[in-house]
Amino acid sequence: ADAGRPVIGLTADDLDPQATPPEENPAEAPRAVDGDPATAWRTSTYRQNLGPGGLKTGVGLVIDLGETRTLRSIEVTFVGTPTGVSVFATDEAPTDVDGLTALATEAAGERLVVTPESETSARFVTIWLTSLPAVPGGFRGEVAEVVVRA
Repeated sequence: ADAGRPVIGLTADDLDPQATPPEENPAEAPRAVDGDPATAWRTSTYRQNLGPGGLKTGVGLVIDLGETRTLRSIEVTFVGTPTGVSVFATDEAPTDVDGLTALATEAAGERLVVTPESETSARFVTIWLTSLPAVPGGFRGEVAEVVVRA
């Protein structure tokens, strides 16, 4: 199987449709695609975890591949564990994940590799956090690096 090559020049934006204003540390979003695992995009610190009892059901990052590509794998490095995450692939930049079908949904350790089971082409990959690791003072998610192979 063709393992693909890392897509160069990824850009990242935060996706926080359930907040006012709808943003989550947007200035840090590029850190998730800068090739440096020592830098990370992080969510706010929440007193309650995300989910049914929390302030919102999720928050995430939208990764722009620059053009539509056939996805071979998506590798995400997190800080802290576990992180509940769903991964979506779309042709348009999503404003919400409602109604989208996830490529994968799981409780991830520090590294998650998603390999689409069928041929999947997309320009945008969304890393949607649905549960965050505990940190002093609450819960916070951090995405250190996203690598998309195509």
